Amino acid sequence: MGSDSEAEKTAQKVKEKKLLLALAPIAKPLAGKKLSKRIFKLVRRAAGHKCLKRGVKEVVKSIRRGNKGLCVIAGNISPIDVITHVPILCEESDIPYIYVTSKEDLASAGATKRPTCCVLVLTKPAKGELPQEEQETLKAEYDQVASDVSEHASSISAAKDASALANVRIDWRETPDAHIIKADLPGLDKGEVKVEIEDGRILQISGESQREQEEKDDKWHRVERIVGRFVRRFRLPENARVDQVKATMENGVLTVVIPKEQEKRPESRPIQISGGGAEGGGVSGGVTGGGGVFDGGATGGAGEGGGVFERDCPAGGGATGGGF
Repeated sequence: MGSDSEAEKTAQKVKEKKLLLALAPIAKPLAGKKLSKRIFKLVRRAAGHKCLKRGVKEVVKSIRRGNKGLCVIAGNISPIDVITHVPILCEESDIPYIYVTSKEDLASAGATKRPTCCVLVLTKPAKGELPQEEQETLKAEYDQVASDVSEHASSISAAKDASALANVRIDWRETPDAHIIKADLPGLDKGEVKVEIEDGRILQISGESQREQEEKDDKWHRVERIVGRFVRRFRLPENARVDQVKATMENGVLTVVIPKEQEKRPESRPIQISGGGAEGGGVSGGVTGGGGVFDGGATGGAGEGGGVFERDCPAGGGATGGGF
C-alpha cells in the first residue's frame, strides 16, 4: 500500500511538472492548487445548473451580449493565439478572469469530454430560473470564488510591483575624481525620490510611487504601472567625500556624484652627497720581436707599489715588466 501511494504521488508530481512546462507565457494570474479546486467545484455546480458557457466562441458571444460572470481560461492551450483576445475582452467588459493549468481538467469540471479552452461561469441560467435555494447556493459559492480570484490577482500584482521596485537597476562608476552612481527610476519624479547619507558612509536611495487617485466616475481598463516603495543602500569607500555629494534627476535617471579625496603626493628634496675623491692610472702594453712588455702603474692617496713579472717565452724570446 505504501509503495502504491508513493508511486501515485510521484506520478502526480510528474504530471504537474509537465502541465507547468506546457503553460502559455500569458497564463497570468494562474490559480494555485487550492484555488483551482474551488474553481473546478464552482464550474461543476454551474454546469449542473446550466449556468456555464463553454469554448471561446460561446464565451465571447456571451460577454459581448453583456452577460457578467467569472471567466476561467486553460493555460496549456497551443497555439496561444486561440485565447489571446479573451483576457483583453474580459478587461474591457470588467469581467474577472483566472487561468488554470489544464484544459483537460477544465473540460472534466465542465461536464464535457473535449478539452476546453475557457468557460464563463454565470450566476443564473440564460433561460428560466433556478429554485431559490439552489440560486442562493450558487450565488454564494460564486461570490466566494470571485473574491478569492480578485484577492489572488491583487497579491500577484503587488508582489510583481515589489519585485520590480526592489530590483532598481544601478550603475556605479569610479573616475579619477569621483564615484558616479546612476539609477533607472522610470515614472518617478525628483519629489518621490530621496538620497541620504546614513551612519557616516552609507548612501541610501529610496522612493515611492503611488497609484493615481480614483475618481467615482472613472473606469479603469488596465492597471499595469508599478506602484510601491524601494530602498537601495551602498557603503561608500574611505576616499569618498560624503560632505560634497550631489544628486540630479533627468528623464527618469537619477545621478549621484560623490567626489573623491585627492591623493597626497609625497614631497621630494635633493640630498647633498659628501666624501673623498679617487684617481686612477691606466694600463698600456706593447709587443716587440719575440717578447712582450707590460707596464702598469697606480697612484693612490696612500702609497706606491711596483713589481716585476717574468715568464718563459719560446725561441729565445723573453718578457720583462716593471712598475712603480
